[in-house]
Amino acid sequence: MIINYDIKLNYIILSKMTSINIRKLSHSEMDLYRKPLLPETWSCFPVDRDIDTQQLRKVLQKDLDKIRSGAEKDPFSNSITMLALDISRRLEKNKLNYSALEALIQRLAVGSFGLRADRLKSYMGKTNKRENIEDISKIIRSLAFEDGKLIVFNKFNQKLEKEIFGIVLTAHPTFGMTYDMMLELAKLATSKNKDKKLSDKELKLIVKEVFKTEQRPEKKITLDFEHTLSMSALKFLQQSLRTLYEVILKISKELFSNEYYKIKPQIFRLHTWVGYDVDGRGDIFWNDSFSKRLEALIELGELWTIYSKIIFKRIE
Repeated sequence: MIINYDIKLNYIILSKMTSINIRKLSHSEMDLYRKPLLPETWSCFPVDRDIDTQQLRKVLQKDLDKIRSGAEKDPFSNSITMLALDISRRLEKNKLNYSALEALIQRLAVGSFGLRADRLKSYMGKTNKRENIEDISKIIRSLAFEDGKLIVFNKFNQKLEKEIFGIVLTAHPTFGMTYDMMLELAKLATSKNKDKKLSDKELKLIVKEVFKTEQRPEKKITLDFEHTLSMSALKFLQQSLRTLYEVILKISKELFSNEYYKIKPQIFRLHTWVGYDVDGRGDIFWNDSFSKRLEALIELGELWTIYSKIIFKRIE
């Protein structure tokens, strides 16, 4: 979506992006795939090569809809429990096998993964850097004017030094996935691999890799692994802030050439709980938090020094 900013620092959604639907693409690719969704190497049950997961999903969805339609007569019934009972009876009568259920779960998990990619894509909006810089420039420039007239520098600075948003990074293994799948999710959501635009064919290849992958978090999730991910995310966020501050400095110098160096933009603050939140965890001690904090300060301090030199060099 394209986002703009009004004089009161409120977001206004102007329009939405239209692009390929990853969830639908996932299901269509699974329909075309003639091999079992689950490799024998990590299947819990003997692979049923004849199972049609799409048809099974439709049958069980129809049963669930029928159960839910009867909820008016029995408001205390649980539709999910009733569906589970229906599935167990099918298993007892050999109308269904465990391999088919396992394959169906894989299909639903992959579809959910596709939906997650679609939601992330919608949440991010535009990912074209040049277009985003143009939008940000318009927003920042608009803050310097009221009723079509340029305001004084101090008033402009007050608007920018307010903390409007705080981004806090957390680690929840319950919702986790493997590191490789995190990368695939990012590619599907952005339709890019680093700076390279991905074609529909390349997106389909990624989807095929996803539905041949076990849907689970990393087998060994350690504090070091979580902290490494959080530091990586913070670095990317710092890169984004660098772009934002570069735009602010450029426009400030253009509009307030004698005072622009006094600008103190804030708007965003970046935080992380990873390595410091000991609530409910017995594997984080004070020395762990202290060392992780030092690592963060050293890495981000060096990063900010580099970015500051780059920004002012471009502004000069």
